Amino acid sequence: MDIHIFSTNVQKVKDALNLTNLLRLYFRLRDVNFDLGDFRQGEEMILRIESENLQPVRIVQAMNDLGYECKPL
Repeated sequence: MDIHIFSTNVQKVKDALNLTNLLRLYFRLRDVNFDLGDFRQGEEMILRIESENLQPVRIVQAMNDLGYECKPL
């Protein structure tokens, strides 16, 4: 089991919730979550993903394709 952590430019909680569902379905992930508890408008939102055999570059590419910046931490 791998845990990947990313920094993103997602700015809205609604977008984070939609992305959580999209990423979970598209990549069949065990767990996907944005750190909503510490989120403040205008700051980066942290994305955590738990998966098996998923390369982080695939998440970065998917987020970029959806119009968001995303980089591994």
